[in-house]
Amino acid sequence: AAIVHGVHARAIMGNASSARAQLAGQISNDLASVGHQIALGLADGAATAEPALHLYDTLPFPFSARGRELFDRTRAFITEHVLPNEGRWREALAANTAAGRRWSPIALVEELKAKARAAGLWNFFLPSCAEFGPGSGLSSLDYAPLAELMGCNEWCAEVFNCAAPDTGNMELLAHFGTREQQQTWLQPLLRGEIRSCFAMTEPQSACSDATNVQTRIEREGDEYVINGRKVWTTGAGDPRCKLAIVMGRVVGGGGPSGEADAAGASVRRQQSMVLV
Repeated sequence: AAIVHGVHARAIMGNASSARAQLAGQISNDLASVGHQIALGLADGAATAEPALHLYDTLPFPFSARGRELFDRTRAFITEHVLPNEGRWREALAANTAAGRRWSPIALVEELKAKARAAGLWNFFLPSCAEFGPGSGLSSLDYAPLAELMGCNEWCAEVFNCAAPDTGNMELLAHFGTREQQQTWLQPLLRGEIRSCFAMTEPQSACSDATNVQTRIEREGDEYVINGRKVWTTGAGDPRCKLAIVMGRVVGGGGPSGEADAAGASVRRQQSMVLV
């Protein structure tokens, strides 16, 4: 059901590779309904199973009390504010698409972002970001059940400022960015004021294997010249997108990290990323 839901999500966002992907919506609903019936042990409309245990009581992992608290609060928030508004979101997306501005922000999401941030349900993904802004202080283990909750639809994760590709980009900036880069891009990303994208995929190469990247990053004096073409860059169409992290292959004159000419470097040591 989760895989089929992902296919349907791509169809809604206009990123599906097949015209039949829209049919996945009904399949996803049917599978989810069957799964729900099984989970509840329903027979002829009467519950035959014992009430379900809390998720955290069914898994053999050392979840923290903080993680469990955030899980319960996030689930309640989603139940109250996100799930009842799925119809409104689809209507707003359809209206934006009809007006020729499909990737424009949806007011409903912005409203819920403000509510989630005020409730302290914000930036779960970054465990140690005290010096950059409010964070959850969670481990990856505690974050996993929250990520599952936020995967309930295409837009829920953005409500809590935990949507890709911003999450990964913020982690890169937090770990490796300069102070100036963090002030310029990380801080407004953590506040949910801007969006970003990660430019990796190319039309003529399978860039899920980064050794296939063909975009060239070449140093000319004190500058870098980037030559290449990127496609399917999630989030690039959003008018709030102010930053692209571009992956390319360093050629000539040493790379941004000071490495030697990539022409003689290992195929796995030629790639670098540039903030654009």
